[in-house]
Formats: sequence, C-alpha cells, structure tokens
Amino acid sequence: MARARWARSRRSIVERTHVLVNLSGRADVEEVFRVSTPGVESRVVNGIARIGPPLLLAVLAFGCSDHGAPLPTATQSVAPEADSPSMALRVLEWSWNNRDFAPYSNLLTEDFTFQCGALDPSGNAYRDNPWTLDDELISLGNLFRSATSMYLTLDRNFRVVSDPRPGNASKWHKTIRSTFSLSLVAEGERIDVSGDALFFLVRGDAASIPQELRDRGVGPDSTAWYLQRWEDQTLIAPGARTMPSRSATLCLVKALYR
Repeated sequence: MARARWARSRRSIVERTHVLVNLSGRADVEEVFRVSTPGVESRVVNGIARIGPPLLLAVLAFGCSDHGAPLPTATQSVAPEADSPSMALRVLEWSWNNRDFAPYSNLLTEDFTFQCGALDPSGNAYRDNPWTLDDELISLGNLFRSATSMYLTLDRNFRVVSDPRPGNASKWHKTIRSTFSLSLVAEGERIDVSGDALFFLVRGDAASIPQELRDRGVGPDSTAWYLQRWEDQTLIAPGARTMPSRSATLCLVKALYR
C-alpha cells in the first residue's frame, strides 16, 4: 500500500479510507485527506476498529501486494492520548518517531509559537515575526515527508511544574523541560540535534483550539492537553563536521524545511 504523502496544513476534506493490520490483531482505520495544496496529502487517524480473528483473516486473505510479495503483517502502533502534560509530550515523541503528521498537528494550539535560541542565527528571521502555527505545520509537513528515518528521544520521566509566565494559572498551564535528542536522515544526509527543550502546555478547557479542530467537533476539554509554546535550547556540537552527517540546532532544521 502506497504511503500517503504528508500535508503542509490541516485544511482538508475526506478522500478515502485504508485498513491497516498490525501485529496485535487490531486494524487501524485511517481516513486519508487531500489538502488544499495541490498534489499533497496527509493522513489523519479518525477511528480505530478492533477486528476479531475471523474478520482479521478475511482482511489478510483479500489483501494484495506487489509482485506476489507477502502482505505486510505489521504497521505503526496507535498514537497515545494527550490526557496529561506528560502524555502530550509522548504524543509529540511518537509522532516524530513515526513521522505521522496528524497527531502532532492536532496537539498544537491556534496561538502556538516556537522560539529559537537567543544566540542562534537560524532564528534571526523570526525575531520580529515569530514562528507561528502555520510555520510549524509547513515545516514539519515538509520534514516528515522528506525524512527517510527519524528518532527522537525525550526524558524518560518528566518533571511537570507550573507555568511561570504571568497570568497563567497553574491549574491550566504547565511547563516541562526535557533533554532533546534527534537523529534523522533526509535527502541523503544525517542530521543530529541535541540539547534541551522547554515546553509550555495548556489544558483543553483553557486552550485556543484551532478552527480546523473546532470544525471537526473538538471543543474545550479538561481531560486534553495542548502544546502552546516551545523554546529551543539545542546547540551545535563542537568539532568538525563529518560528511555526510552534521550537527544542527532544532531551529536550523525547522528553518531549513520551512
């Protein structure tokens, strides 16, 4: 089954449905969306169907593959639920590792911002014009589509603290600082990113929910958490660059694919 190409935005209409079978005997029902940008697609998992063994065997029996090769028996697992600040970051981590655009895009608020390091020249273009939700969706859509492999590691255990920014009550606003280690291969080049990241998360009943999600029936929800702000604290590792790999800040990577 051909891999869907990732979208640059979330403005989309339903096009078709695929059934993917994974090792646990669960079939993931995916709705594939065609976005307003011509020729670009993304996929959004809107529902999960649990299929028992008889029907599962039927799906396998009627599946097909190129040149008579065996039907794939495994696909990516299902993204976790962002039902706490910590789990919101697990959604981020899962989405990047699976290069699955939809769960990550659904995690971002309408007023999302990404802040490059103060001394990072890659962020100069965004000092006066901050990096917004649209920038993030375009950049990550391009990156996920271009990368042939991607491995992101955040802290194993997160320390969740109150958001220190004025006017952000602790009940609805949390902050997590985590180490950030990313290794990816794109366009024949390996890029390594390391350092820290500071995440600002907001509970769903206080979040600015994007119109795209509201149109799909998503509303205020005290059990959901969103990512509102991301401050990059990654650094370029000292030493000479070894081809065909290099060290980069996350800001540089995002700017390259913007």
